[in-house]
Amino acid sequence: MSTGKERARRVAHSTKEFFVGGRRFCCCIPTRIGVIIGSFLTFLVSGALAIILWFEVSTEHDMSFSSQERTYVILGGLLETFLCLVSVLGFIGAIVRKQLFVSIFAYFLLVHFLLNLGFGIYLLVVVNHTANVDVSVACHKAIKDPGAQQDCSKLLNGFRGALDGIIIFVLLIELYGLLIVTRYMRQLRGEKRAATFTKDEFRLNTHYYARVEDNDAEDSPFDSTYHPRPLSYASATHFPVTPKGFIPPSPSFRDPQGKEEKYMSQAA
Repeated sequence: MSTGKERARRVAHSTKEFFVGGRRFCCCIPTRIGVIIGSFLTFLVSGALAIILWFEVSTEHDMSFSSQERTYVILGGLLETFLCLVSVLGFIGAIVRKQLFVSIFAYFLLVHFLLNLGFGIYLLVVVNHTANVDVSVACHKAIKDPGAQQDCSKLLNGFRGALDGIIIFVLLIELYGLLIVTRYMRQLRGEKRAATFTKDEFRLNTHYYARVEDNDAEDSPFDSTYHPRPLSYASATHFPVTPKGFIPPSPSFRDPQGKEEKYMSQAA
């Protein structure tokens, strides 16, 4: 049972790393370049959509909205406006390697994709239902010629297929862009953790270094009065005093002040 769970956990981890664990996309392009380009294109597209939607809301140009439709258009305008602003954060975050800005961009892209996914599924259902009704009414009832009916059906079915393809293509492009941004966000997070771990390890190791003054005969490891002294990492001559590399004093060594126990406890 545990073997099956472990295998499933490994498969899930491998799948996750395959999709969001890489540092490149399209085989050779760094994810940072992808985020810079993607955020810039997102800024242009979402900005243009926001301008169009707000223009339609303010003037009701070429269309008359019901109250419900007007609410949907306003929500769409707000969503695209926020996406335009967040894409600016994503662009700046990719330029200066700021994890917070890239994370905000990634999470908002996820929300935007989920909303677009629901809206896209709704559009697919509506388009296919409308196309079926139009084929039945416009082609089979209004047109009596069998040849013309067939041409009408092909035209409407082709239009329906084109709309379905556009909706699916837009969703796939947005999903791939989300994967690229997620990869770069994880990359920045890993780099930040590695830098933090290196700093902490450096601070810890400074407590396990001692200096050997070669020009001082009285301060020698072979002298019974020698006491290792703490040393900063920047010293030119040093050796690590670690649990594996610590050499205890000779049996003749006497330490009335307890320094031997102190350094032994530090090394352990």
